[in-house]
Amino acid sequence: MRWFWNLIESIRRWWTSRRRRQAFGPTVILDSATDPAAELAQGKLVLVGTPEKQKWLRFKCPCGCGDVVALNLMATHRPHWRAVLHDDGSLTVHPSVDSGNCGSHFWIRRSKIQWV
Repeated sequence: MRWFWNLIESIRRWWTSRRRRQAFGPTVILDSATDPAAELAQGKLVLVGTPEKQKWLRFKCPCGCGDVVALNLMATHRPHWRAVLHDDGSLTVHPSVDSGNCGSHFWIRRSKIQWV
């Protein structure tokens, strides 16, 4: 019977890994008044504010749960993250992202996801 549970667990791990995203689409910069729903649906990173004065980073959770993650980029508020926009349009975020809803934990480096 143990072999059956091992099989179920290996199928669950395989299915979870297939659902997980490995990279985000291009980074889009929007002002606070613009609705980011269309960009979020396309799997893009949405930087709210300007490249010089970043406010929020929003994206769909890469685990496939469907939640929208909003990271505060304003240093005057806690907790906050730092986002570096690279010349090629990719984005790096520090520190890691630990989603409380689904339990996902990952780094975003040059718009690629490194799972913890």
